[in-house]
Amino acid sequence: MFLVVAAALAANFYEFSGLGVELATFATVSTAFMFDPTVSALLAFVYIVIQMFAGGNTGIYLFWVVPSYVAAGFIISALEPSSLVQAGSVSAAVLQSIFVVFTAIFSRGYVGIFIRFVALNIIFNIVLFAAFGPLVASYVGI
Repeated sequence: MFLVVAAALAANFYEFSGLGVELATFATVSTAFMFDPTVSALLAFVYIVIQMFAGGNTGIYLFWVVPSYVAAGFIISALEPSSLVQAGSVSAAVLQSIFVVFTAIFSRGYVGIFIRFVALNIIFNIVLFAAFGPLVASYVGI
């Protein structure tokens, strides 16, 4: 949780929050491998709320981002995927796709700006999961 907050604060402070840097996805997927679906959903809620508020993103996005992360935490834990790297990469792409759809519906004027964040976030998460996923998986025994 500390790293989620630190990343969000740093992204906000150094003004690179639009570059897709966040750790809530990594934290949500990683903990979904360790806990049952209910605990995973609760932790996903905590991670994304902390991330959103620490990063200063408290707008309308909360209405679809928070439930999406909660659902992701629950679903990933329930499905018990075999690879943290694959689950994380797919989750990042699916979550960001959902966010684009809702942004297009409710905040159409921000879609153009948001697309850059989405592309960079998916790339960031793929690299993050590829680099650190195996380490976390071996550390927690998954």
